[in-house]
Parts: sequence; C-alpha cells; structure tokens
Amino acid sequence: MIRLGGNTEDRAVEILHRMSKVLRAPVEGYRKTDTPAFIAARFAELVTDAGGKKWKPRSPRMPKFVKDPSATKLAVKMAVPGSTPRVWPEDPRPQLKRIQAD
Repeated sequence: MIRLGGNTEDRAVEILHRMSKVLRAPVEGYRKTDTPAFIAARFAELVTDAGGKKWKPRSPRMPKFVKDPSATKLAVKMAVPGSTPRVWPEDPRPQLKRIQAD
C-alpha cells in the first residue's frame, strides 16, 4: 500500500499499478483524495485476509566462490574513493601473500 499525493498523483498511481505486475505481491496505490480512514480500513482488511501468515525472509544467498578455499578475503580499512592507487604498490602480490600468511 502506498499513498501518493501531488500534481501528478494520477499518473504515479497508474505507473505503480502497471509496474506492480512484475512483483510477487499485490500493490495498491491511493490518491490524496482517499481518506486516511479509508486507507487504514483497507490495510486492516488486508491484514485480516492474510490469516495470521507472517512474512518470512528467504535465507541469505551468496555466490559459491565465497566458501571456496582458493578465494582470498581482504579486510578493507579506511577505504576512500580514489585512494586505492596510492595505497597499493605497483605489484600487490607480495602484500597479498603476507596477508594470506596472517
């Protein structure tokens, strides 16, 4: 549920409804002419219709290479955009070998 308002709210609700077709959940858009009481009643209705089902997040996913023993994990400290060229030497392999040994 989303309540939209403004000069182009009709267009925004139209876009919301059209694009909600790609989602796995229903999306309802309301305009500023819809009263908060009406929207609250609709929300209560949706909660009741859910039948007590609670949202359960899916388990986290990660690429297979993360657990691969050949993968290298580097701790990044004080990363600042644009600072990388100054931090790493021309050939970082000796640094990486030292880090892997620790």
